[in-house]
Amino acid sequence: MSVYAFIDVSQKQEFIYRQNQLKNNLLNSYTIKKLTEDMGQHQADTELGPSLNDYLARTEAEFVYSGGGNSIVRFPNREQATQFVNNYSLDVLKTYPELELYISTVDDAEFAADDVEREKKIRKSLIEKADRMKDRRKAKFRRWSYGIEQIDETGRAECEATKQEAHWQEAKAYLYSKWGMLIEQSCFETTDELQKYRTDEQSKSYIGVIAIDGNQMGKMVKQIKTFKELGELSSAIEELYFQAVREALRATPYEEKRNRFVTPVVMSGDDICLIVRAESAVQLAANIVDQIQTVSKRMKQTNPLLNDVIPASYLTACAGVAIVKVTYPFYDAVKAAERLCLQAKEQIYKVEEGTSSEEEPASFIDWEIIHGQAQADRYDRFVKHRNEREIFHIRPLRIDQMGAFQNGVYGYYPMIALAKAISEDCQISSSLMEDLKKLTYKGKEEYENYFHTSQTKGPKRLMELVSHCFEGRSRKDVPIIESEENRSTTYLLNDLLIVLPFLGEKEVHKNDQLADG
Repeated sequence: MSVYAFIDVSQKQEFIYRQNQLKNNLLNSYTIKKLTEDMGQHQADTELGPSLNDYLARTEAEFVYSGGGNSIVRFPNREQATQFVNNYSLDVLKTYPELELYISTVDDAEFAADDVEREKKIRKSLIEKADRMKDRRKAKFRRWSYGIEQIDETGRAECEATKQEAHWQEAKAYLYSKWGMLIEQSCFETTDELQKYRTDEQSKSYIGVIAIDGNQMGKMVKQIKTFKELGELSSAIEELYFQAVREALRATPYEEKRNRFVTPVVMSGDDICLIVRAESAVQLAANIVDQIQTVSKRMKQTNPLLNDVIPASYLTACAGVAIVKVTYPFYDAVKAAERLCLQAKEQIYKVEEGTSSEEEPASFIDWEIIHGQAQADRYDRFVKHRNEREIFHIRPLRIDQMGAFQNGVYGYYPMIALAKAISEDCQISSSLMEDLKKLTYKGKEEYENYFHTSQTKGPKRLMELVSHCFEGRSRKDVPIIESEENRSTTYLLNDLLIVLPFLGEKEVHKNDQLADG
């Protein structure tokens, strides 16, 4: 009788980002991987704390699945499984008291041996048991110091500092080996120091935090019946996303006298979190999503498993980009990027019902420029004038859409092309764009009057660009779209004017082959 154990960590983000220093965030991410996944040929130093590979090497257990921050391990009997759970969980608790480790177990005797979906049911039972354990957890306090020794900024005794540094060197060796393969043949270099993103005194020191998450991954996993297939799918998705990021970095054009930095904070399965310079962030995020589509289309043709589980001709994903100052609290920046990614995902379900069910699933991107730590609620959602609903944002934008406005959805590439045309046109002054930012929230009438009464060439030229982009859908004299059906007014320029300062680097154009499906 075999026993299966599911090893998982809860509250991963809270553990990873609990400290402000980027180096510590990377170390915490590596720690979770070391404790929950098969590290393969990379062996962690057991003197620096427990590792899953080391503990399993002492038993007759074997990995049946590993990836995405958890593993399923098969033990030959209940005795070995119980001994592992007791010893390993205690060692992890002693070394990392702030980490929430959960291990659930299932006897394979509970399931019929001839059941074709036996392994699928075992996996489901393991996850459900772990979830029930998480639901029973209670608020807890742990004492890390008794106040008689010096402590560091995290509240841990300073005697741990030497061990912490050694642990970081181990993590760095693992991370940099992967990062080296990621940036090869590109103009980027990796760094674990946020201060390297600071520019010269004349430039803004902003970074872009990119969060990308795949679409319909849950549906794909539900189709998997065996542990072998689950492992193959996990490895294929990991490789697919790695290739997508690498190709997007390679496609970014080289600029002389400019350092290009990238920091891969999380690259696990279909979950990506990267840091780049703010000027690169929005376009790089869109390019990565494009590459996910391109690479998945290619791999689907050569990988039978991907061909079976991917419902469309390629995979799609959504992206969120938070542009913040280098000094902005990093955890808050990551949460903002993930919130924006979630908003982009929600847009998929708001696409009008008139679209064909045979269309490829959509990819969206959303972004936000956060200038200060204290962020007010989005008051513009509640600004109303007369009986009209005013819409101030056209984001999220659909990446895999060639038209500027189709089925109630705005396309990313036409909008970015419009933004760049506005910024490069000599007849459109920066003062005009600043005026428009302020006028929007003063109401539709004042906004219209500005375009009607202005004596300069700028507003007229601006309307020419907007009309050309939207092919007559917008008003000819004011950059808005009006809907008689729900009495709403959509302002077209807000998102574009705000992001203009962060579109300073050259754009890598979307692969036209994707438009053919």
